[in-house]
Amino acid sequence: MNISEIARAMAETFGIAGLESEDGKIEIEIDNLAIMIEETDEDVFMLNGLVGEAPSEGGEAFAKILLEGNMVLMNTKAAALARNPQTGAYVLIERVPLSASSDFGSFCESLGEFVDTLESWRAILNDFNPAAAAAGAIAAEKEAETLYALQNGFLRI
Repeated sequence: MNISEIARAMAETFGIAGLESEDGKIEIEIDNLAIMIEETDEDVFMLNGLVGEAPSEGGEAFAKILLEGNMVLMNTKAAALARNPQTGAYVLIERVPLSASSDFGSFCESLGEFVDTLESWRAILNDFNPAAAAAGAIAAEKEAETLYALQNGFLRI
């Protein structure tokens, strides 16, 4: 599969209107996680997701855990954790060979594992950054309240 086929299949399967690849890239949101899927010249899809900003306290301890996670790939499931030198943010990156994504189901399996790993590392980062965890919890609570209001006719768009 190529990136255009992935975009079409995702649009059809998940009902994402207007999803198209631009410059060999797709940007999607899954479980409130922004993920970029990029097709490279090396017959590889690159999955890239934001773990989060550097913690305000305990940054050195988090960096140590991050490096240890890369050392034992069982903690990253073959993805790599890195720090973006331009932004200082931590990211999770995974190379998925096109051969491992020969069909959409295989690609979705790889993407699902990536999302699970990304969620785990975001939770670890939130343990080091309580303010970010609290903001995320407040946002999730507001989203749930809005959804309840919409579903029960208390709010109209």
